[in-house]
Amino acid sequence: MLSSCGCTNITPYPKSEYKEEFWSQSKDPTIDKANLKMLYEFRYLPLEPRDSKSLENTENSENLEESTFWNSFRNALIVNKRGQDRKTRILSIIADQFTYKQLRKNFSPNAIELARKYSRLYGPGAPQVECPKKSVQRMDEIKEIQFLSFFQDKNNVVQSSYQVDAKADVSILYMQDQKEALWTKFN
Repeated sequence: MLSSCGCTNITPYPKSEYKEEFWSQSKDPTIDKANLKMLYEFRYLPLEPRDSKSLENTENSENLEESTFWNSFRNALIVNKRGQDRKTRILSIIADQFTYKQLRKNFSPNAIELARKYSRLYGPGAPQVECPKKSVQRMDEIKEIQFLSFFQDKNNVVQSSYQVDAKADVSILYMQDQKEALWTKFN
């Protein structure tokens, strides 16, 4: 009857699954059909199944959707070109939304802990705070010679007889009269 009035069937699923049907009277129903298909795939259409077999199919489709989600998420982590830190950032988005048990099925315990820690420190999916880069410049030879001559001069430095630096295995040097000399010089 509807087709004789110029309507087109735009139902995005087989008629055997649900009772509802969708029809359009527009000249180009492809846009309407695409919109309905998208709403159907995202489960925004409240539909009533025809029988219990359809209910089982919907449960299977939910399991399929869940496995598709985890597979897609895992592939996104594998394909990520930015390295381990970016993978942790991606995983931190969902790390607090799922239980440890659910995440453990799909990820290693170390990855889960790193993602949860990242989420607590920077926020879920937030970029990591960049620390300022340190630039180390070598001292000019003239300055280095002056530095060494100053610290080798016994008028400026006293060598400790009982304390040794553990890393360099060199005795520790102390400045001579540093407080008194500075006090008289600047006061």
